[in-house]
Amino acid sequence: MPTLPRLLAAIHSHPRWSWAGLIAYAAAVTFPHENVQWLVNEIAIRITHRRLYQVSAAITMMEAAWLTWILIRRLRGQTA
Repeated sequence: MPTLPRLLAAIHSHPRWSWAGLIAYAAAVTFPHENVQWLVNEIAIRITHRRLYQVSAAITMMEAAWLTWILIRRLRGQTA
């Protein structure tokens, strides 16, 4: 069984543990925020803010295209 369906099944089976996991995840990605800001600032100093925004937009567009492709593949596999 692929990883994502197993994860979703575990979340469905143990909703209270899922909330605890969500809180732990939120803390893990929130606390190092200052380090992330420092790193992004260092990148901006080296490549300029304009280029950083362009790179960020390109990454966002690639992610959107990838997720759209996944969604279309999943929808084709379903019956109406």
